[in-house]
Amino acid sequence: MAYLMGAVRSDLPVVPTLSLFRQTLSLSFHIFSFSFRAVSYNRPILNMRIGMGESELKKNNDAVKRWLRRYREAKLDARRIREEYAELLSLQEAIRAIRYDGQPGGSDKHDLSDLFVARDSMERHMNTANAKVVCCYEQITKAISMLDYQTEKDVMSARYVRLKDGYDYYSMKEIGDQLHYSERYTQTIHGLALRNLEPIIRKIDKQGLTF
Repeated sequence: MAYLMGAVRSDLPVVPTLSLFRQTLSLSFHIFSFSFRAVSYNRPILNMRIGMGESELKKNNDAVKRWLRRYREAKLDARRIREEYAELLSLQEAIRAIRYDGQPGGSDKHDLSDLFVARDSMERHMNTANAKVVCCYEQITKAISMLDYQTEKDVMSARYVRLKDGYDYYSMKEIGDQLHYSERYTQTIHGLALRNLEPIIRKIDKQGLTF
């Protein structure tokens, strides 16, 4: 009997041991679940580290940056043409305002004729430049909108679409201040978005990426 009682008593600690095991198993499951979600979000980081060298990654990122910078470059080009057009109109008005003692000579008519031709050509260039601005804006905003994560959309829009004073880039620190992110976190999100934009750009603009 004592032997049996001892056997029963020796079995008593099994209950808390099993409970502890269940708790440990549950905790492990939650840790695994959290890790899986973290890995899922940071999957672009894994992709950058696996199967792609640092030089190749930089090459791809530079190509994406050039594609994104087309909007600012198009706006600057359109502004330059508008300024040249305004200068041409001023010159045309200045020539018209000149008073001659006699009838204007043939050379004066020739100058005005050349200015009219130049103005027509400039107007065509200006219309083409404005159309390019619209095209770049639509392509870039479409690509950014196709990113999976809102943080990446916010950072890339602030960097490449919502330009400072219409023409200049905001720094990573300025973007971080706008979005209430640290500068380092903003740079990390920017790097992830560059990597994730590459396949998107290839879909909507097959000839757009240049390496």
